[in-house]
Amino acid sequence: MSIKSLADIQADIQRRRFSPLYLLQGEEPYFIDQLTELLEKSVLSESERSFNQTILYGKDVSVEEVIACARRYPMMSEFQVVILREAQGIHANKIDELSTYTDSPLSSTIFVMALKNKSLDKRKKLYKSFSSNGVIFQSDKIRDDKMPAWIGQYVRNQGFKINDETCFFLKECLGNNLERVVNELSKLSINLQPGSDITRQQIETFIGINKDFNLFELQNAIGRKDL
Repeated sequence: MSIKSLADIQADIQRRRFSPLYLLQGEEPYFIDQLTELLEKSVLSESERSFNQTILYGKDVSVEEVIACARRYPMMSEFQVVILREAQGIHANKIDELSTYTDSPLSSTIFVMALKNKSLDKRKKLYKSFSSNGVIFQSDKIRDDKMPAWIGQYVRNQGFKINDETCFFLKECLGNNLERVVNELSKLSINLQPGSDITRQQIETFIGINKDFNLFELQNAIGRKDL
């Protein structure tokens, strides 16, 4: 196993082709949260989660506690799921010790380690262990020039329409923080009928972007030489 794309991992999960180890890391938290939540909801049934799903946080647990959880066997279920959120909270000098488990993971445990705004050192034993025995997802920021296209695809996936100019307007107003973009579009969609067009006027009305003081009005003012 090795580094996989977001789409490939999502497809594997939907087909119930699980890896015993998932390392989700990088600078874009949005994609890490998406995959973490998908695994949290997809592996076990609701009744199985009570006994077989454990959510841990890096700042609250020791390496030994994480390993002990991962080495447990499931109860009346094929799998148990152990999710280590915010793993960057574990001290940098200790985190490599998790390789004690990842070098020989249990096939009945699905261990998910999520690091936000940080990545493991590829030279370290833990990274190499995930690379050999599990799946690694590198969550990179969407480049500024790619954001309008990403926004357009996201909007269409949600069942709405939007043109390129409006995508660019949204990107200039909201930047490339995907969580913020998605949250603002969710607010907007509440006020629209499915299949309708998202326009600049609707964005200004429902998202609350200043109608008079934004990049486009600045450009228009410069064009008019309006000091």
